[in-house]
Amino acid sequence: MTLYIDDAKPCSKRSKRRTHTSQKIKAIPMTQTSPLSRQLIDKVLVAISVLLCLMTFALFTQKAMAEKIVVPIGQQGKGSVLTPRLGMKKVDVEQQFGTAKQISGPVGSPPITTWEYDDFSVYFEYDVVLHTVVKHKPVASHP
Repeated sequence: MTLYIDDAKPCSKRSKRRTHTSQKIKAIPMTQTSPLSRQLIDKVLVAISVLLCLMTFALFTQKAMAEKIVVPIGQQGKGSVLTPRLGMKKVDVEQQFGTAKQISGPVGSPPITTWEYDDFSVYFEYDVVLHTVVKHKPVASHP
C-alpha cells in the first residue's frame, strides 16, 4: 500500500511561479498490516453486514403489537349533548339553552364573544354562532 503526500513548499506572496501538481507529490510506502489483524477486520465487517441485514429484515416483517382504535373526528364528543347550530342568533341560543354560566369578550375584530355552559362553549361573531365546542367529560374508570 502506498501513501501519497504533498511535499511542495508553499509559494511566497512575491513569487509568481507556481508548481504543477505532478511535481509536488512523491510516494511513501506505508507499513503493511499483519494477516491476523486483516482477518479480524474482515470478520468484523462480515458480522456488521449480517447484523444490518437481520435488522432490516426484522424492521420490515414486524407486526404491530398494539390495537389501533380510530374514532372519526365528527363522532368525537357527540352523544346526548344538544348544542347550538352554526348561524343561530344570541337571542335564540339564550331562549333554547338558558343564560350562560360565564360570558367572555368581545375580543378582536370582528368581535368574538364566548358563552360558557356546563357541557359546551359557544363562540359568537357579532351575534351569530360561529362555533360550538363540547367539553370533554372523562369516563369513570372501573376499579
